[in-house]
Amino acid sequence: MSEIALLGKKIGMTREFYKSGQLVPVTVLKVEKARVIQVIEEEKRGYKAVQLGYGKIKNSKLTKAMKGVFAKKNTEAKKKLKEFRVNDTSAYKEGNEFGLEIFKDIKFVDTRSKTIGKGFAGAMKRHNFGGLRASHGVSISHRAHGSTGHSQDPGKVFKGKKMAGHMGDKLRTMQNIEIIKTDLENDLLYLKAAKINQKLVASVLYKTNANYKGRHAKTKQQNEVKGPTSKIYAQKGTGGARHASRKAPIFVGGGIAHGPKGELAYKKRKLNKNEKKQSVASLITEKNNNKNLLILNDFNSEIKKTKEMNSIINKLEISNSLIILDKNSKDKIEKSVRNIPNVKVTDVNHFSAYDIIKFKKVVFTESSVKELEKRYS
Repeated sequence: MSEIALLGKKIGMTREFYKSGQLVPVTVLKVEKARVIQVIEEEKRGYKAVQLGYGKIKNSKLTKAMKGVFAKKNTEAKKKLKEFRVNDTSAYKEGNEFGLEIFKDIKFVDTRSKTIGKGFAGAMKRHNFGGLRASHGVSISHRAHGSTGHSQDPGKVFKGKKMAGHMGDKLRTMQNIEIIKTDLENDLLYLKAAKINQKLVASVLYKTNANYKGRHAKTKQQNEVKGPTSKIYAQKGTGGARHASRKAPIFVGGGIAHGPKGELAYKKRKLNKNEKKQSVASLITEKNNNKNLLILNDFNSEIKKTKEMNSIINKLEISNSLIILDKNSKDKIEKSVRNIPNVKVTDVNHFSAYDIIKFKKVVFTESSVKELEKRYS
């Protein structure tokens, strides 16, 4: 059955556990059953193949030709038809259906899908070009890709030149993805998620740090300084006509050129919620793969003394760690932890990707894991 394929739709992400207790992030696919519409023999077309149909569609949306095809085969109309070449057609009969049971003895699969369409993108976004200088004198070519052609010989642009153009919306295949679990009752396939997305994490960290910077200093520019705008010297005969009014930056009390403008003048970097979620999930996965992720029981009793909490941390070997708790557990141990170096206690709603990278280990409690699942589901 490895010759044929099934169509699925991604419905989200969650986590599963190996028998050893290791946490694994998974992608959940809703997989539809495939029905054999036609068995193609070598005598008719010169090759052996199987035509499969997927998904449901109303008869009103079918063309007359396709209505005739399904009526002739005496089968329910299908939304998509796919043809797969096989070595032996004896295992397939018209009307048979295949579901997730074909992956029973298979541990790894290849997935193929279209990437997210980005539309018409510039060279900096599409090919990661550095762009030209951001200062004066570039003549509004800051994000241009630069020279693309040649001189009179050969007098053309070679094919494949990296330039602006359509980005994304292309078929891409991911090979050897591990199957973690199959749910035959609900037609769900659980596939092991990808590795850490370094570009995404770097982007989130840059935006987070940029938004944390305090910008309170503010200077007045020339147009904001009060006073007359008349020149301080006569236009002719003084040698100082090029000087402007007393508002000019060259005079004491004048405006400041290119000075700090205060917090309101700077735009905050927008941090997309999905970006934040994906970066956190990616970093937690990486911590888990490096065996730096721990899940503890909830703190039922209050711990007031720092010495007592310090001994617990040393015993569990969780120094230099980020401890993520539910609200009840946080209230019980927060005061005893605040004087311990390299340990931070927070709740599910108040930690970021930067916190996960800063500390060597990440510690959850059972309740905080459930809260995290609700928040990121």
